[in-house]
Amino acid sequence: MALGATPGHALRLMLRESLTLVAAGAALGVASTFFVTRTLSGFLAAGVSALDPLAFAAMLATLLVTAAASVYFPSRRAARFDPLVTLRHE
Repeated sequence: MALGATPGHALRLMLRESLTLVAAGAALGVASTFFVTRTLSGFLAAGVSALDPLAFAAMLATLLVTAAASVYFPSRRAARFDPLVTLRHE
C-alpha cells in the first residue's frame, strides 16, 4: 500500500495468496485420503463409506469457509491502516 495499492487490492492479494495455499493443501489432503481409505475404513462405523462424497464436500466447504474467515478479518483490519503512519512509527 505504501507503493500505491488501494486497500481493496491489498485485501484481494492477501486473500488470493492464502486461499491458494489452502486449496493446494486441501487437494493434497483429499488425494492422500483416497490412498489410505483401507486403513480408514476399519475405524468407521458399520454402513459408513470411507469415500462418501457428501462427507468430503462438507469437509472441504468447512475448511474453505474457516480459512477464508481467518484470513479475511485480519486482512481487512490490516488494509485499513495508513502506511505512512506505520512507516513513521518504525
